[in-house]
Amino acid sequence: MTALFDGGPTESNRREYLTGLTTAGSLALAGCLGDDSSDDEQNETESYDDVDEERRIDGEILRSSFPIRLYDTNSKERVSEVHWHTEFSHWHFVPFEIPLEEYRPVNARVYNAESEVLPLGSDEQFHIRAVRTEDTPADLLEVKVTGKLLNFHGLSAGEGKLLFELLSGDTVVWTTPVLTVTVGNTTNES
Repeated sequence: MTALFDGGPTESNRREYLTGLTTAGSLALAGCLGDDSSDDEQNETESYDDVDEERRIDGEILRSSFPIRLYDTNSKERVSEVHWHTEFSHWHFVPFEIPLEEYRPVNARVYNAESEVLPLGSDEQFHIRAVRTEDTPADLLEVKVTGKLLNFHGLSAGEGKLLFELLSGDTVVWTTPVLTVTVGNTTNES
């Protein structure tokens, strides 16, 4: 019989082993195993006709992983991003926290298959719109969109969900998965 751990099984070794299994299982269930959010390389042979229809937007191809990211305007750090999968896409770094009675501005970056940022704005080919889901109270938050800037304003404490629509003119060409948002005190009080 082969020992599972050097020195025989101990409570500490079992705990580490089970923690590792749980972590690996969680990542596999999330569909993110092997995907590094800092990996921006794309398949250079992708053509418009070869990609999933969901990634084709008015002559452009969205990047196959992380087609949209949100960045803090002050720190420039990535605060949320869509992880695109053919069957199931989702946001990373959620819930997105908005301080109560304050603003949280972020810049949206939408990437094409060459990892170039698509210009956003009323004078550009694409613009973005934030939409509350039906079960999100209208008085929870406001989102003012100006070009790539999304300025979230927390109006009342609670949780809700938003979608972001990418538009070309008046036509919605792509919609993000639901982003969970939390409005409230996001700092620790004593």
